[in-house]
Amino acid sequence: MSQSSRGSWTITAALGTMLPWWGGAAALAEEAPFFEVTRVVASGPNDKPNYRIPAIVQGFNGDLLVFAEKRNDGIGDVGNIDQVIFRSSDMGKTWQDEQLLFDDGNFTQTDMTVYADPQRDDIILLFLYDKKQYSMMRSGDSGRTWTRPVSIHDQIIPSEWDQLGGGTNTKPAEPAEGQTKKEQWEKDWRQRYGIGCGAAIVRLTEGPHAGRLLAPARAQVPDADGSRPYSHTFVIYSDDDGQTWHRGGMAMPWGNEAQLVTLPNGRLMVNARDADNSHRPDHIVRRVAISDDGGETWQPWDGQPLESPQCHGAIERYVHDGRDLLLFSNPKSAFRQTEHPYGRVNMSIRVSADEGKTWQVSRTIYPGPSSYSDIVVLRDGTIGVVYENGEQGGTHYWTNLDFARFNLAWAEAGPPAAQDKPIQPPGDLAPNQESSEK
Repeated sequence: MSQSSRGSWTITAALGTMLPWWGGAAALAEEAPFFEVTRVVASGPNDKPNYRIPAIVQGFNGDLLVFAEKRNDGIGDVGNIDQVIFRSSDMGKTWQDEQLLFDDGNFTQTDMTVYADPQRDDIILLFLYDKKQYSMMRSGDSGRTWTRPVSIHDQIIPSEWDQLGGGTNTKPAEPAEGQTKKEQWEKDWRQRYGIGCGAAIVRLTEGPHAGRLLAPARAQVPDADGSRPYSHTFVIYSDDDGQTWHRGGMAMPWGNEAQLVTLPNGRLMVNARDADNSHRPDHIVRRVAISDDGGETWQPWDGQPLESPQCHGAIERYVHDGRDLLLFSNPKSAFRQTEHPYGRVNMSIRVSADEGKTWQVSRTIYPGPSSYSDIVVLRDGTIGVVYENGEQGGTHYWTNLDFARFNLAWAEAGPPAAQDKPIQPPGDLAPNQESSEK
């Protein structure tokens, strides 16, 4: 077992512990507010290896599993990237050393997107094999062993999409002599696909499509006038427990990394990163759409905008003790600032009691540089957020993966959520430079 030298720290109002300056007002609730943070892993010297893009689920045996990209070559999105798992058997108080999930030499394994079945010991992992092929792995023992990857790419992607925009979707298995893996990626290739990431797979439990598994994905698809391909969010689904997959409806243009969440009566919400750079620097909010037919068609959502930099965010449904809420985590920062040149700071959790129409409270989990995150609702009703972060006063958001566990009383003791700015879209959907920064 390994535990960070930082250890853990706890805020419990009942013990009279002083809240840090970003803690907000004390909660007036029957249950005492509770908050603790532990370190899952820190990057190595010179960020080699670097651990990014976390996902978190609770296994059938109760263990917490954090999935991450192990970037052996440093912070870049391409290179020798393996898949690893960090496990906690004590609700996140300590974390075991990494478990290697999948290593295929110099190949680049990204976008881990996870679902843990609450009714049986079954975990599904979708990801991009070498950034080109939608693939799947599965575990039947709470993530200790896994099937070999299988490609589901041809089930969901038409062959002509692999050729859009010039170049191809295939590359040599290894770089040419004297060529680095990054240089190989940068020549005659474009980032066509993505999936998730995070615990973004859901299963419908109500309505005519009950039992359906769905995951959010994205692809470079041309607009109706045939202009240069740009990112669209869509869903893939399975009606046979993941044995076969199909492509569902296009949810929105200019959608990037996304997560799905179920709503009452079998409805679905997709919440996506905005990929359109024309909305910078101060009109960036999350893109949201709703489906009433199992992901086959989608309508724009007219709820309260969620302010966000161009960065991944996580959304999760909280159903416990008679409460039915939505939770959303992201670096809640409007735009890039001199002291935060990457624009990713102030990791926060927001709470909605009306299915995302409005967001009543927002609480800061960590005020420093921070980026990707993922949410898990634990069986005891507490909430866990795993998030990327860097040291206070610095600018790097990718140094550590930390895990915060807290209760709803702590989250709801935060200040009222300010009304975020509405998006100001351009007059048309002409392609603009697209953000792909991770």
